[in-house]
Amino acid sequence: MKSVFKPTLFVLFFGVLGLHAQQTLPVNDANLVQNFRNHVRYLASDELEGRLVGSNGEKLAYKYIAKQFKTLGIAPLGTKGSYLQPFTFTRLAYNPRSTYVSYIKRFKPGSAKMIHLPNYTQFYPIPSSGFGKVTAPVVYVGYGITTQDGSYDDYKYAGDVTGKILVITLGWPERKSDSTKYAAYGDIQAKIDLATKRGAGAIILINDDSTNYLPKYKPYQTSAAAKQVNKIPVVLFPQPQSLEELSLFTVTVSVDTITRTITGHNVVGFIDNKAAKTVVIGAHYDHLGYNELGGSTYRNNQVEYPRIHNGADDNASGTAALIELSGLLRKAAFTNNNYILVAFSGEEEGLLGSNYFCKNSPVDTATLNYMINMDMIGRLDTLRHSFAISGTGTSPTWNTILPSVHTYGMKTKYSESGTGASDHTSFYHIGVPALHYFTGTHYSYHKPTDDEWRINYQGMLYIVKHIYELVGKLDSEQALAFKPTPEDTASKMQFKVTLGIMPDYLYEGKGLKIDGVTPGKPAHLAGIIRGDVLVQLGNMQVDDINAYMKALSTFNKGQTVEAMVVRAGSHIKLSVTF
Repeated sequence: MKSVFKPTLFVLFFGVLGLHAQQTLPVNDANLVQNFRNHVRYLASDELEGRLVGSNGEKLAYKYIAKQFKTLGIAPLGTKGSYLQPFTFTRLAYNPRSTYVSYIKRFKPGSAKMIHLPNYTQFYPIPSSGFGKVTAPVVYVGYGITTQDGSYDDYKYAGDVTGKILVITLGWPERKSDSTKYAAYGDIQAKIDLATKRGAGAIILINDDSTNYLPKYKPYQTSAAAKQVNKIPVVLFPQPQSLEELSLFTVTVSVDTITRTITGHNVVGFIDNKAAKTVVIGAHYDHLGYNELGGSTYRNNQVEYPRIHNGADDNASGTAALIELSGLLRKAAFTNNNYILVAFSGEEEGLLGSNYFCKNSPVDTATLNYMINMDMIGRLDTLRHSFAISGTGTSPTWNTILPSVHTYGMKTKYSESGTGASDHTSFYHIGVPALHYFTGTHYSYHKPTDDEWRINYQGMLYIVKHIYELVGKLDSEQALAFKPTPEDTASKMQFKVTLGIMPDYLYEGKGLKIDGVTPGKPAHLAGIIRGDVLVQLGNMQVDDINAYMKALSTFNKGQTVEAMVVRAGSHIKLSVTF
C-alpha cells in the first residue's frame, strides 16, 4: 500500500450483519487457510528480498503467481500468450563512478595522499540531495542552526560561507538532556534550507550520536522525485570519526545520477465465460525491497545495513487471496461475467502497474463491469473485528447489495470515495465501479517487521468469503452503473510540515486515533503516544482524518501550536513544534 494517509477510508460507519444465506465455497475453510499461509510464507520470505519492482525478488514473485494460475487452470492473458504484462518506467540511480567525496590528506610535510571515499560505504547522498560536483574549503557550522530571535546562531563566527562545503551535525543543542527548546530547528531540511540561503556550495551531514535517527539507505530516486531535489549536493556520513580532518582541507563532494529503465510485470489471468461483461479482481504484489526508494516507516537508534521489508500484509496477503479467489471462481457457477485476475506490480511507486493495465487493457475497457482491489487484508484486529470497504459511492448498486452480504460478525466501515492510494483508483479514473478491501494499518506497516507470522489467516478467510459471496450476488445483476464520487479535497492538500503519526483508519469515534508515532518527529517530541485520540490541533477541531489534514496544511516549519489529545478518558494539552 503506497501511502500511510488514506483519507478516503474515513467517511461513514455503519455495521452490517448479513442475514441472507451466503454462497458456499467449493473448497473447505481449512484448505483455504493453509493455502493462504503457503502463499504468504513464500512471497514474504527473505528469498524474495521485499519484491522491489525490477529486482530478482519481483521475478521470483511473478513466476510463482503465474505458476499458481496455471495450476488452477486460469488461462493466460498477458502478452504473447503468457501471463505477463510487462511495462517500463525510469528511475534515477546514483552513479557510483561520479558520486564520491575526496580530499588530500597530508601525513607529514612533503607527503600527501588523495583519499577517495565511494558512496554507500562511508557515506551516501540523502534522498533529496541536489546534483553536481563542488570543490571548496570546508567550514564546520555546528548544528547549522540560527534561531528566529537570534539567541542561538551557529553561523555567528563562520564568516562568509558562500560556495563553501558546510559540515553540519545532525540534531540540536541540548537534545541529550531531553530538552526540546531547539527541536524545531533540528529538522534536516530546515538546516539545508538555511545553508542554501547563505550560499553554501554543498553540505556534509554528520552524526555524532548513536541514538539519533538517521535517514535510510536510498540508492534510487523516481524521476518524479528528482524534480523536487535540493539545489546543492547533500551527503550523510553516519559515523563521524572519518571526518575529523575534513575541516583542515579542501574537499570535493560529487553527487551524480544515471537514468535507468526498469521493467515491471503485471501477472494477468483470465476466466472466459463468453460473457458480455468482465470483472477485474486485483492485488499488488510488489513491496519496498531493502527500502532503496524510501517509504519505510522504520527507525533505528544505530547505524546498520539496510533491512529487507518483506511486506507480508502489504501485500502478500492480498496476492494470496487473489490466487485463491481465482481458483474459487474457476469452479464457481458465476458465469454471467468473465473474470480477469491480475497481480499488479509498481503500486508502491505510484500505481504504475494498474495505470498501465488500464491504458493497455487486454479487453475493451467499455466491457469492464466492476473492479475489486485487495490491499492489506491480512491483519484483521481480533478485538475490533472490523474491516473497511472504500469505493461504495462508485455505483448505486453497491449500497443495495453490500448490506445483504454475510459479514461473519465483523463490523464494516464503508467509504464512498473511489480514489485512494491503491490500485482501484486507476480503474475509477477510467469510469469503472471499484471497491477496495482493507483490514487496517498497524505498527509494522512499511517496516521490516511486516512478517508472515503476524498474519491473521482466519481474518483473511472472512474477507475472501465476503468477496466471493458479493461476486456471486452480482452475477445475476445487470451491469453496474458508474457514479463519480465527491472530490477528495483533503488528499490534494499541500503540507509544509509533518506530525509524524500513523492514524488508526478503522477508529469509529470522534477525533483521530493514533496507531503509531515516529521517533524524533514533532508528535513524539511533544509527548503524544500510541492510543491517544487527537481532538484539536491549534485552533482547529479534529473530528476525523479530513479535519486533521485540513488543520495540518495550515502550519509552517518552526511553528508551535497546542494539541489536545484524549488519553485514558482525560483531555491532555501538549505543545507541538513543527
